[in-house]
Formats: sequence, C-alpha cells, structure tokens
Amino acid sequence: MNAKKALCAVLLLTILPFFVMVVLFLASPGKKGDTIIESQPTFQVTVNNGMLSESENSVKFTVPKKGTYFFQVDYVTEEPGFYTGLIVKDQSGNKVFYFGAFSITGFTNQVELPEGECTLELHYFTNEKDLRDFNALYPLFDDIDEFIDVIDFPSFTKTGTWDANLSLTVYEMVGAPVSMALLTLAFGIVITILLFALAAKDKATPEDDTKETLSHIGILYALFSIGVVICQLLMSVLAGAISPELLTSMGTNFQFLEIIIPVDVIGLTLLALQLNKLPKVTPEKHSLGLGRFLLCLLMMAGLTGAGGVLGTLVNNLVTLPFGVSNSVAIGEMVFYSDWPMRILTVGILAPICEELIFRKFMIDRLMRHGEFIAIFTSGLFFGLFHGNFMQFFFTAFIGMLFAFIYLRTGKVIYTILLHMIMNLSTSIITVLLAQKTAEVNPTGATDMATLRSIMAENPDATLIFTLNTIWTIFLYSAVFIGLVIFIVFFASKKFRLLRQENELTNRQALSALFRNAYVWIYIVSGLGLFIISYLPKFLA
Repeated sequence: MNAKKALCAVLLLTILPFFVMVVLFLASPGKKGDTIIESQPTFQVTVNNGMLSESENSVKFTVPKKGTYFFQVDYVTEEPGFYTGLIVKDQSGNKVFYFGAFSITGFTNQVELPEGECTLELHYFTNEKDLRDFNALYPLFDDIDEFIDVIDFPSFTKTGTWDANLSLTVYEMVGAPVSMALLTLAFGIVITILLFALAAKDKATPEDDTKETLSHIGILYALFSIGVVICQLLMSVLAGAISPELLTSMGTNFQFLEIIIPVDVIGLTLLALQLNKLPKVTPEKHSLGLGRFLLCLLMMAGLTGAGGVLGTLVNNLVTLPFGVSNSVAIGEMVFYSDWPMRILTVGILAPICEELIFRKFMIDRLMRHGEFIAIFTSGLFFGLFHGNFMQFFFTAFIGMLFAFIYLRTGKVIYTILLHMIMNLSTSIITVLLAQKTAEVNPTGATDMATLRSIMAENPDATLIFTLNTIWTIFLYSAVFIGLVIFIVFFASKKFRLLRQENELTNRQALSALFRNAYVWIYIVSGLGLFIISYLPKFLA
C-alpha cells in the first residue's frame, strides 16, 4: 500500500470517531450532576377588585459552588391565567436571568450561577401598570403596548382565587474536562494535517480522468468540511476559556459568527486557493431572461417543497422512535435570532458563498468530464453539507437544478439570486409571521373558538392571521405549480444534457463517484455532520 492509500485508509477510520468526540465532549448539552432543587409547589393567587393580595411568590435554593447549572421549569395557572414574570436572582438580589409566560412546559436554560442562595421569583400581573413597571426593570418586550393589547387586562376576572402550579428542577452541569476538549481539538488538527498531506500528494493534471478529478474534489471538500468544524470547535473553546458568560450573552449572534468566520471567510478562502491547483473549464455565458428566471424560481419552490416533505418523513423516522425532538437546530436558531444578523448570514452571505463553493468552484473543475457527473456531485455534496435529513433532500434537489442553470448560463449570479430569494423569503417573511403569531397568540391556541376570541379582542391578530394564511397559500401554490412545471419540463426533455466525446455513461460516472475512496472521505465527513445534528438528541 502506497503512502497516499495509507493516508486515505487512516482518514476513513478516524473521521467518524472525531465527530463522535465533538458531540460527547463539546457539542452535547453536558452531563447531569448533583440536583440542587426539585420542587413542585402550588401557589394561590387571590384577586380582590382587580388587585392582587399577593403579587409574587418565590422558591429559594442554595448553590454549593459557582458553575454552570441547568434549569427546567413547568408553569401553569388555572383559567383565566395570569401573565407571570419569572426571575432568578442571586443572594445579592442581582438578576441572573428572567422570562415571562402565561404557562410554559419544558422551559430549559443553562446559566452560570454564583455560590450561595438564589431565588426564583414569580410576579403576577392583573393590570397594565404592574406589567409596565416590571418591563421597565426587566425588558421582556420591545413593544410593550402591542403585548398589552394582546393580553387585554380589562377582560380579566376582578375577584377570585386561582392555583399557580410550578415545577422547578435545577441540577449541576458537568461539562467535559478541559483536557478532553484539548484532546478533541488535537485529534481534529491531526486529521486536518493528514488531509493537507493527502492533498499535497494528490497532483492534478489536465489529463486526469473522471475518477482522478473526483478524487481531487473529494479530498479538498473533505478538508473544507472538517476544517469548518475544527474552526467552530476552536471558537467555542476560546470563547469559553476567555469568558464563560460570552456564549450566553451573545446568544444566536455567536452561533451566526460560528458560520460566518469558519465557512464564509476561512473555509471559502482556503478552498479557493486549493482548487486553483485543479484544471478548470468554465461554461459559455448566456442570458437567462426574466421569463426563464421566473420559471426557475417556481421550479426551485417545487423541488424545495417535495424535498422538504421527503426530508420531514425521513427525519421523523429517525427521531420519533427514540422519543426525541424532530426539530433542527438551525431552524430554532433562525427563529430566535435578530433580523439584521439573520439577513446578513442567511439571506446574503450563505447564498453567495454556497453558490461559489458548490456550483462555481466545483462545476468548473468537473464539467470537462460531463454534465451529469458535475450536476449530481454538486447536488450530493451540497445536501450532505447541511448535515440533517430535514434539509438534505431539498438542498440536494435544488443544488442539481442550480448546477444545470449554471451550466447553461455560465453565470453564477443567477443561482445566487435564486438562493437569496429562497433564504430571504423563509428567514425573513416566514420567520417574521411566525414571531408575530406567537406574540398575538402567546398560549399557542389552535382551536377556532379561542382564535376567534383573540381576533375579536385584537385587530392586529386578525391582520397577522390573515397574512399568515395568505402567505401559506402562496407558498403551497408556488410549490404545486413549480413541481408541475418541473415534471413537464423533465418529461419533455428540457433538461437534456450535452454529452462530450469519450464521456463516461451515467452508470460509469456514478461508479467512479461511489467507488472512489477519496470521495468517501467527504461523504464520511458529511455523515459526521449528521452525527452532530442527531447524536446529542439521543444522548439527552
């Protein structure tokens, strides 16, 4: 066995264990340590003529030492319910964190607590003034007026006694030792060095056949994929070492930075430099035209919808038997993020960088071996890079569509614009409507009687529900029409591929792809991203 094959074998055997180490020691939510408190008190909330006889209740617990602790809170009040502010304070009365709810199930949070006695306070609100005063000290809402209109304090029952049921569990988080974090990083760096060594031994020439070019692509994209994870890992370790509170205080903004810096800055730059060593051929440039662009936009919507349904089914098959959440971390991050950072990262940078990486860079190196293998590899690699079943199928489908568009136009700007439209419509319009719906319907009611009551009391709710319905109908219509157009185009051979002299058949091209050990280095690194997505859920 020569040195190149030996390096390949070592990498294939070590990449997945590395990703498992990432999950076990850094990406998992941590291990459960000593329980600080486990309490299920029931408080009585009495209202006389609209005024509370007891405006707050509290639960005290002692923190044995400074560290990271896990909170789980379930809270519910009898009808009609009270909007309640929940605050955790240290023994000096300083707030640690706070939130508000009518009722909540399974609220969890990780937080740094100081040593000593801490208190969870429950503040009940039956009038507008009390909530405004509380919001001034603990800003729960940017637009307090809008939320007060939703609550409709005048409709509250003026006299009575109700139960408020609380379930509070706090336990210590036992994180991975620093030595294990450093070991994981060292392991990843060794893998990266091996990939660089393999890339250095992998000399490309214009005479390379399809299998050899796919080998170059597999090695360099595996280096990109694993390098991104190493960079994200390093950012988390450094942030935790410099300031344990930094990750909590920055929230989703830090998560977005973990995408921008490793993928859009470092990864893109290094991949471009490495790919410059490979021979390339660019497609001839042609204009797409507005009409064809709109047809491509609809077909993108159709493939996204079909792939999304398939991805949801597969995702549920993987997660539901284990009784774990079927949500995707990126979706939750987008929902709770600030819109400027969301627009910058999801709406602008991601389409530009991903289209360069998985279309422009890749297809320019593969198209001389045939359009089929260039399109298929572009879609497959793009889908694997997203690292979860919810996104894999639709990103693979639209990745192939985008690859075809780039081959026919030679202009990556078209696929960037299509990608931007898709990302902005979902991350801005869909997320905004979901957030507004949560504001006007904070209890998440779905029965028609409650929804009619909300709309009768709040004109804004009627507008938001109507806009949500219109947007949903528009999306489903676009998906249906786009899928029909795609099927018609496909059946009428509008997607006919141009064949070159001595080009491999489709079967031979797929064999060259999937029987290539160096391509499998990237595929395995893609499977590692799936491990990061799903293994923490199973462990939790």
